[in-house]
Amino acid sequence: MWKGFQGVRLTRQTLAEMEKPVIARVNGDCVGFGQSIMFGCDLIVAREHAVVADVHMDLQKIFGFDTVPGDGGGALVPLHMFPAKAMEYLLLAKPCTAAELARMGAINYAVPPEAATASPTPTSDQEPRLRAIVYTRPGTSDVLSLAERDVPEPGPGEVRVRLMRAGVNPTDWRFRVRPLSFDEVTPGQDGAGVVDAVGPQVADVAVGDRVWLILAQHQKPYGTAAEYVVQPTSHVVPLPDGVSFDVGASIGVPALTAHRALTVHDGGPSHLGPGAMAGLTVLVQGGAGAVGNAAVQLARWSGATVVTTVSSARKEALAKAAGAHHVVNYRQGDAESAIRAAAPDGVDVVVEVAPAQNNALDLAVLKTGGTVSIYAKHGGDEYSVPLLETYFKNLRYQYLVLYTLHAEALARATGDVTTAIATGGFRVGEDAGLPIHHFPLAEAAAAQDAVEQGAVGKVLLDVAEA
Repeated sequence: MWKGFQGVRLTRQTLAEMEKPVIARVNGDCVGFGQSIMFGCDLIVAREHAVVADVHMDLQKIFGFDTVPGDGGGALVPLHMFPAKAMEYLLLAKPCTAAELARMGAINYAVPPEAATASPTPTSDQEPRLRAIVYTRPGTSDVLSLAERDVPEPGPGEVRVRLMRAGVNPTDWRFRVRPLSFDEVTPGQDGAGVVDAVGPQVADVAVGDRVWLILAQHQKPYGTAAEYVVQPTSHVVPLPDGVSFDVGASIGVPALTAHRALTVHDGGPSHLGPGAMAGLTVLVQGGAGAVGNAAVQLARWSGATVVTTVSSARKEALAKAAGAHHVVNYRQGDAESAIRAAAPDGVDVVVEVAPAQNNALDLAVLKTGGTVSIYAKHGGDEYSVPLLETYFKNLRYQYLVLYTLHAEALARATGDVTTAIATGGFRVGEDAGLPIHHFPLAEAAAAQDAVEQGAVGKVLLDVAEA
């Protein structure tokens, strides 16, 4: 038993030190130490019929009341490690299904098995149906549900895409908590799949084309968290041969945002590609995020010297894998001195995720004529700028959001990003600094929660077998 509790302490410490959120996905029955580890995770998703049990416990022998028979080790583990989640479960003294645990709040989600949510095959007198994630009111992720809807038909200038992967972005949950613009919404701006129907007046896209999508849900009620989506051809981009659907669904919002951030500097290029940023130094604040990772990869591909900031050793490793020349952990030591050591002449462009938090640092390390490209507002909604210093350094603060970007800039970005993924300038996965977290379509709520809680890497919905 003593060795068991030593293992408990080590497991608890390991889980506490891991990047948050730690996600448990339970596809089958979960017993013994496995259920103890499950209770230690931040986000728990299980098949609703999965049974969670402790086969090592006989509390009657120890405390005088009945529970699952065994030797006593396993059940004390969750009680010792994570009493808030495990207490009611242990006091029931019996195995529980995931559905029961979800009702008592011991796990986050109990989802139907895949067989229960598979799309029905229509008979000759039935209209084809699709599965989609929908919501009809603002709120937390529990407003999301899996529903069946009619398969849409493409109109003039439109194509229908059978989705393989759908990207999940922070804007998905941020839009979800706001008042709705439509009676029902299917989230998702990014995705990748295969064209399966084309409408009239479409000449440059054909059935069978592999594509990636941009701004799929912008100003529309339906997005990529569905088996099929109809899009104008302007939002459909060819996916190069040999490039996976995982890559195609990961680039959209993050990579296009990063492209814009890197191309607004007065002394920089309007296009990215090998050599386009040679001689320039880029500081990417938060280089382990999805946009930060894309900025690091695209800047490195384009020949810039890349400096980035991170908050942990884990993120430092990811930023280096993405291609950063210099990585500064801003929680250790003097970040300004470390950046100046890496870029003695200053930086030309700052790709900024937290302007209120980093404003003083940005001012200190920017060259005269430098640009701060601001794409998010982490760390605060407001900040002040010392005007005299800003004037004399001829600094530019460029605020940007992808959804209102003019068509020419968007076209340049999609073209350059497509070239990058075709030539290895942008990759995904652990070895590219962008771990991929896969969720089934039915677990879209858990996927959005993972993004909201700061999952490191890229979260994707597996809509179909790729």
